[in-house]
Amino acid sequence: MRGKVNSVPSETPSAPNQPALPRRGRKRFGKKLYVVIAIIAVVVIAVALLIPQGAAIIPLSVEYTVGERMVYNNTQTVTMQLPTSTVDPSLFGQGSRTTTMNSTTTVDVIDFDGEVYTLNHTTSMEMLGHPFSISLIEKVNKTGYSTLFFAEGTQMLASNVSTSNPVLTGLLEKPEVRVGESWEIPLSTNNASIGMTGSMTLTFRGIQNITVPAGTYKVFRVDMSSNNVGMNTKVLSPYGGTTTLSSAMSISAQYYVEYETGCHIEYGMQMTTNSVVLGINSTTSFSASSTLVQHIKP
Repeated sequence: MRGKVNSVPSETPSAPNQPALPRRGRKRFGKKLYVVIAIIAVVVIAVALLIPQGAAIIPLSVEYTVGERMVYNNTQTVTMQLPTSTVDPSLFGQGSRTTTMNSTTTVDVIDFDGEVYTLNHTTSMEMLGHPFSISLIEKVNKTGYSTLFFAEGTQMLASNVSTSNPVLTGLLEKPEVRVGESWEIPLSTNNASIGMTGSMTLTFRGIQNITVPAGTYKVFRVDMSSNNVGMNTKVLSPYGGTTTLSSAMSISAQYYVEYETGCHIEYGMQMTTNSVVLGINSTTSFSASSTLVQHIKP
């Protein structure tokens, strides 16, 4: 084949021959090209890791199925640093006291009218060595607006969760949020006996998979932190009338919520409160956690 190709005469003037790169030069050029391609690949991967996560959209909505059941294990721990009264040292005692309470909450989705879900919450625990349970009916619409009622027939309003909780109210103001976005929500109350100042910052950290006893879920994480939160509360004075209990609170929490359904999968919360009343200082630490341990879908 080589002899045949070389024997064919050229009928057209050939272009001036370009000087051939020396073999060693060609190798160096090839290596430089590979290095450039590698650098571009690294940049593309870095951009892909950094940008899409910040641009991802998180829907802030609720999607349940009638007949669905979620079971959570909950733990609350309270540690009180007991103050010493200058009036009567035996009034409060000294040192610290820690109390831990474990409970189980079952949430059943019992109805949906096209706009509003009806959920039955039953929390069971032991108090003073005896079993105790309480049931609440929750009405929650697809955007997450929620109201709780006692379940035992009276339907007396227990708590309008959305309007009494400014953090939840802030979440309902938008149908979606971007990963990496932060919201600052001012705290206030409509109660004349309780005044609150400061704000909470919610940061939407990202979308990930987490595994809990109920299974593996695609979730988005929300971090919550307090900013100069204070509260003044009117309380009964042992000397008659009322007095003011002033508290400064430091709060942090982490929530994991199922992507596209809004189902709570896991959360942890820590709070420290420094209080002053009648010149007496006290410190209370509170932590709470809740984990989905069973998830039954019809």
